[in-house]
Amino acid sequence: MGQARVAQFMGHGFAALLSVPSLRAILIGLSLLLVFVSISPVSAATTVSGTISSNTTWSATDSPFQVTGNVTVATSTTLTIEAGGDREV
Repeated sequence: MGQARVAQFMGHGFAALLSVPSLRAILIGLSLLLVFVSISPVSAATTVSGTISSNTTWSATDSPFQVTGNVTVATSTTLTIEAGGDREV
């Protein structure tokens, strides 16, 4: 294939890509990708280690809690762990 034919082929390829049905398909695909990415359950873990010296609640909305070292609850201090939360040790 000569250079002129390659340029002509590429020109037709880009014209087909930029047609209304192709653009519509591309936009629908990108929109669906955005929806799936935005609703995927991606959350950063809350890392926990050391001494808990004030009353603390580990809630399900802040989970998962990732215990990265020894955790000690100080005297007269309460650690409340709500149901439904994830803990990783």
